[in-house]
Parts: sequence; C-alpha cells; structure tokens
Amino acid sequence: MNNYSYLDKVLHRQFLGSNPLSYFLHKQFYLKNTKYNLGHKNEHVFVTGLARSGTTALLNKIFSSKEIPSLTYKQMPFILSPHISNLIVKFSRDKNNESFDRYHNDGIKIDINSPECLDEPFWIKSFEDSVNKNYISLKEVPKETLSAYSNFLYQHAAYQNSSRILIKNNNNHLRLISLSKYFSNSKFFVMIREPLSQARSLLNQHKNFIRIQKKDPFVLEYMNIIGHYEFGLNSKAFIYNYGESRWDEDFDKSLIDYWLTQWIKTYEWILKSNLLNKSNIFSIVYEELCDDKFIYKKICDLIKVKNFETGTDLICSNKSFNENVLHLNKSKLNYSRDIYQEIKKKSLS
Repeated sequence: MNNYSYLDKVLHRQFLGSNPLSYFLHKQFYLKNTKYNLGHKNEHVFVTGLARSGTTALLNKIFSSKEIPSLTYKQMPFILSPHISNLIVKFSRDKNNESFDRYHNDGIKIDINSPECLDEPFWIKSFEDSVNKNYISLKEVPKETLSAYSNFLYQHAAYQNSSRILIKNNNNHLRLISLSKYFSNSKFFVMIREPLSQARSLLNQHKNFIRIQKKDPFVLEYMNIIGHYEFGLNSKAFIYNYGESRWDEDFDKSLIDYWLTQWIKTYEWILKSNLLNKSNIFSIVYEELCDDKFIYKKICDLIKVKNFETGTDLICSNKSFNENVLHLNKSKLNYSRDIYQEIKKKSLS
C-alpha cells in the first residue's frame, strides 16, 4: 500500500472490491469447483490464531525454506482468479523489489514476493451476508464452499509447481472445525501468546492503524477489501457461540480491557471446542517458539520441510511493564492466564 499508484488502487477496487467484476470472477470460479473433493489429497499448511500471536513470524519462517509456496503480494489483486493471477505473474516484468517496513512497525519487512493473508477475499465473496455486519461470527462452512476453496488452493499451488500451499489467515481460526475435518491430511498451527502481551500489542496496533487510516483512507479501504478486521477503524469483534450476546458492545476499544476480553473469548472457545485434541491441529506458544529452536524443528518435521535453518531467528517481542497502570480486573487477567497455561499443556513442545 505504501507505493500504490492510482492504477494499482483502481485494479484492487475492480478485482477485489464490492463491484460486479470481482463477484463475477468469484462466482465463475465457485460454480466450476463445487463438485470436486481434493481436501484429502493435499497436505496444506495452515497458520492461524488471534492477531498479534506470531502468525506472520511463523509464516515467514516456513516460507523462507522455499519448500512450500504461498500467496504473495505479486499475485495481487488478481487473487480470486488463480489463472489470471498466474498469467500476470508469468508475463509481467519484475518491478522494483525494494523491501520496506510494514505499517505495523514491528520490525517485519515486506516486498512483492512476501507471503500474506490473501485468501480472505474468497471467504468474503462466499459469505456476502457477513460483509456489512460489525462483528464476525462462527460459521459452519458448507461442503460446496469447502470444495471450491480446496480447488482455489490447489490451483494456486499448482501454478507454483506444488501440490500444497502455505496459508496464513487469522480469520481461519473461526473455520477450524470445518477446515480441519475437510483437509484431513493438512496441518493446522494455532498460535497463542501470553494474554496481556498480546492484548497490549492488539491495542497498540488498533491505535496505530486508526492514525494511519485517518491519514490515508485507502489503507482502510484496502483492509476492508482483503478482510483484515483485526484492529483499526474497521475492527470487528469475534463472536463464537450461536445466539451469544454481543459482548463487545459494552467495551471501549481504546482500553486494553476490550482486547483482553477478546483474547479470552477466542482462546476459551478454542480450548473448550476440543479442537486441540484433533490429530492435525497443533497449538504453538509464541514465547516457547522463540525461546526453543527445537519446537520449530518439530513443526518442520510435521510438515515435511527439510530446510529448517533458513530465515531470520524468531525473537520474542514481549516487554516487561507495570501491570498496575493498566487498571485491569485482576480476576479476568488471572483467568486469561489460566487459559494460557491450559493451552500450553496441549502445545507442541
């Protein structure tokens, strides 16, 4: 987004935004790919979890092995059509591939070859009724949608000479029940981070992106287009249980209490849903992943990646601070840490 030209913005609006062309591309692809079940044939790798849990760090680390392709910025904004995307990548001249700090200002640099969460437009177009809601709710994914998504991944992988693909999508944690059942031979890694550190990071990014989006409205438009609702002016709460009341309406998003409550709602649901007892879902503790290189080696063994010593080292960015200045409910904080410890017991270590 930092160096998008006027033409880049127009193309993103046309091929991914709420307009006839983007819906036509999705519908054409969807209708052609709802009858084929490729889920059991592919060994994809999914990285998910609540934002600011280390999902991007793990994505970049695995991608650096060059053994599993992913969706990258150079395929944008034609991601909804794997065929068009491949043609553009194949025949376009290489642009200036200068790397720059992403808007998060978290030390992660990106360029056009960087992987990113770019499959969410498929889900946005598949569930049109959810676009205008100011929250994101748990959905059971129909079989035909899973089939179309499977072919979406298969074609993007095939165009990169692979039978599998690496997908990082924080919103996919809402779909874990359906995805893990359908993609039974794939591996799912659910990232979790010490609750107060993660909540503070979410709050900081919320304030950061509000400032950026007010300065440059296209950043807000872009995040809506690709389905990034984690923080900022377009942030949406996750609601996990059918019929659950809107817990988020009683909270101020400018305070850490909102983000800690979201953390609790997310990981409480993951824990109580018994997802972590499934053979193809693994919880990864951010702090342990950073401190123990053997955990990443285990991940590579599970996904059959041999080149596990590539990429930058994973460094924990948690900072110490005085908890008392946050004016948090101590019982809520203790409860979040109980959940954290319970998930740690089930984590890959």
